[in-house]
Amino acid sequence: MCNTVNRTLEASKTALEAENDADLRVPCYCEENVWRLAYRLMNGDGEEQRNLKYHVVFVSNPEKCVPMFQQLAIANPFDPCFWDYHVVLFQTSPEGTRVHDIDSHLPYKIPLKEYLESLTCVTSLLTLLMDMDSVIEAPIFLKNFSSDRSHMYNEESKEWNAPPPHYACIQTENENNIAKFFTISEENREDKVKDETLAYGAVYSLSELKVRFGLI
Repeated sequence: MCNTVNRTLEASKTALEAENDADLRVPCYCEENVWRLAYRLMNGDGEEQRNLKYHVVFVSNPEKCVPMFQQLAIANPFDPCFWDYHVVLFQTSPEGTRVHDIDSHLPYKIPLKEYLESLTCVTSLLTLLMDMDSVIEAPIFLKNFSSDRSHMYNEESKEWNAPPPHYACIQTENENNIAKFFTISEENREDKVKDETLAYGAVYSLSELKVRFGLI
């Protein structure tokens, strides 16, 4: 595990040096994949970037049991993969919102409406369990996210649950705070103020998310 703070340089460097977005993927480390993806897109070249806004979206629920379909972790895209949480990147322009999910079988930068339809068309499990999403403005996430990867390390067996990324941990001046991003309670659902500029974002139900991004 990592113990040194202020070690975002190596992660950001690898984000910019990757040949393409897909090369950023490290299985089972979706939060770091999205951190590097957001950094890459927001710091790359291109005039078109000025009209785009990015949001990091943590998909979870109080049970920490989210059935996600079309995941690369499962050979059959129509079989659910049960995660305690999953993280994707939303890209919003005047034309609408697209989803960057490099852990998915679905087309990259798929429109949000199609992404949600592809996930929910197989079974009603998703609408029952994947009903809460924490949405954070990407610059806020890049600034505040910090992980020493201890949630992926088994202290009893002294082994990793999944091989860690080769670059140093993404650690800011904040303490190891990854759990604060994906821990969602029933109280969060009742929050009346939806402030995506807060350190850990705003929590939306699935129906609220559709309203927020113009699908309803």
